[in-house]
This record gives sequence, C-alpha cells and structure tokens, in this order.
Amino acid sequence: MINELRWSVAILFLLAGVWVSLMNWVVFWTLYIKRTRAPSWTPLLGGLLVSMSILLAPLPDIWLWAWIPFVLDWGSAPGIGYTAWFHIRRTWKE
Repeated sequence: MINELRWSVAILFLLAGVWVSLMNWVVFWTLYIKRTRAPSWTPLLGGLLVSMSILLAPLPDIWLWAWIPFVLDWGSAPGIGYTAWFHIRRTWKE
C-alpha cells in the first residue's frame, strides 16, 4: 500500500516538474533564440519537483540521481548561473 502511494505522489511530482521545466525552456527559447518578449521563468521549482519525485520513488539507489534535474531545468542551475554571469558582466562593464 505504501509503495503505491509513493509511486502515485512521485509520478504526480514528476509530471508537474517536467511541465514546469518545459515551460522554463520555452521561456529560454523565446527570449534567447527567437529574441522576443516572454514571461519570466520559474526558478528552482521544476528541478525541485522532479528531484522530489526521484527521492520518493521506491527504487534502490535512485536518490543518487536526484541532482540531475537541477542541471537540466533552465530555471535551476543553468538559468541561475546565466543570471549571475549577466550581472557580474554588467558590473565589470560599469
């Protein structure tokens, strides 16, 4: 019974996290590839939800992979890294 509940919550978090991550990549595509206006991205939420789904999944040693969503979601490490680089570069130019 508990494994079914863990799987259900993990799948729910996975679907929500993948959706948020995809929307973050759509924002990236719209802003930096198409060069048009777009809404802002949601920091950390997509990576956090997918990581939580990995941690909840009742599989052995799956927790070792919980860091990967933070690297793949534009709203996590890539977006935050780009934002930091942008502001540091802007500060150096002044």
